[in-house]
Amino acid sequence: MPVNVFTTLDDPLATNGTDAFGINAMGQIVGLYEDASGNHGFLYGNGTYTTLDDPLASPGGDGTSAFGINDLGQIVGSYSNASGNHGFVLSGGTYTTLDDPLATRGTFAQGITTRARSSGITPTPVATTASSTTPTAALTPRSTIRWPQPALRPSASITMARS
Repeated sequence: MPVNVFTTLDDPLATNGTDAFGINAMGQIVGLYEDASGNHGFLYGNGTYTTLDDPLASPGGDGTSAFGINDLGQIVGSYSNASGNHGFVLSGGTYTTLDDPLATRGTFAQGITTRARSSGITPTPVATTASSTTPTAALTPRSTIRWPQPALRPSASITMARS
C-alpha cells in the first residue's frame, strides 16, 4: 500500500490564507496567497516558496493566481489589471499573456500539459483556459491554446471550460 504524506501549505508571506491549485510529478505546487496588498501566485518546491507576480498585474485586488504546472515547470494562471482578467503562461522566467478573443469578461488559464509536436522532438505545452462572456455563464467546452505559438484548437486530450 502506498504511503501518502499530508503537508500543510502556509506561505510565510500570507496574512489571509494560502490556496494550492496544481501539482506536477516532481511535487512542485502552485497556488495563491493573500496579503495586505492582494493576491499573489506562488510556486512551492523543495521547501521553498517563490512569489509569482505577473508584471502586467495591477497591485491589490485579484493580482496574480497560479493554477497549474506541468512536468517541465511551466506555470499557468491568471492576473487582473485595469483592462480585465488575463491568462498567462510562465516559462523560463518569461510571462506570456493568453487572452481568449471571444471572452468579454476575461480569460483564466487553469491547467497545462506537455505534449509532443507531430515531429515528436519538441514538447508543446497545451494550456487549458476558461473564459467568461457573462457574469453568470455556466461552464461549457472551450478550445485549447498551444503555446508558445498561441492558437485556438480543439483537443480531445484535455477538458476546456467557459465560465
